[in-house]
Amino acid sequence: MLGLNSNIFWMIHRVHTTFADDLGNLKRGYGTGFWLTYSQDKSIFVTNKHNVDPSIKFPDKPALRLHELSIELRHYESGLPTEYTEFFIIDNIKDCLFSSSIADCSILVEPKFSKQTPSDPNRGILKAEDLISETMFFNNLIIGPMETAFFVGFPGSDGRHWWDEKWKLPIARQCTVASLPQISFTNDEIKTCDVILVSGLSFSGSSGSPVFLAARGFRPGGDIDDPTWRPALLAGIMSGHFWEPTSVPRMFQQHSGLSYMTRSTSILHLLKEIGV
Repeated sequence: MLGLNSNIFWMIHRVHTTFADDLGNLKRGYGTGFWLTYSQDKSIFVTNKHNVDPSIKFPDKPALRLHELSIELRHYESGLPTEYTEFFIIDNIKDCLFSSSIADCSILVEPKFSKQTPSDPNRGILKAEDLISETMFFNNLIIGPMETAFFVGFPGSDGRHWWDEKWKLPIARQCTVASLPQISFTNDEIKTCDVILVSGLSFSGSSGSPVFLAARGFRPGGDIDDPTWRPALLAGIMSGHFWEPTSVPRMFQQHSGLSYMTRSTSILHLLKEIGV
């Protein structure tokens, strides 16, 4: 049994970013993000830093700055989700956006929107307590190499969408931990820290997808005392992938089968750093 609440799918959303320079040149992109409830039930929205920071995604265009960030939210009727979604622009971006200085992780603390947003009963499903901490990463009973994980997001390629277009719902994909999770994976192709390599197919749009470990073993209780028990946990954020080396243009390149995720420790460190 995975031990994951299926309603998690409703609290994972697309993000739309617009970068601009002083001449009016624009760069737009889509990614994934998700809600996390933290201290005193504060709403935190988590995504990749490269989704909101043009210096990472467009290092050759230093004049670009974040111009607009919006989140696709769902409308509910009588507490039930509908197919109707729309993008809502974040109004207090300068005050609510915080990014890690070393990891590909950003959070929005209590974002406010330019207009009234729909009530979302699923926003508080995932809590900070579901994150794997630094101490837990060093416990081999929590997560080990070659373990199966799942990431949930909105992948696509060349303008094609692979998620549920009618309901605007993300899809879950499987990956396998390919590096030692207790140690941050280092490679010249990866420009950020606190990373785990995984064997799995992450594509454009997947950036910011939460990566989950399924529950393992038997839940303790009564006469059951299983030392291998582990509840379902959030291991990190899908952050990128490797391409096969080739001289052809990027649109013709093949996925290497290797992707990488930012560990959940970066989320916790960022929350602690800003003192929310």
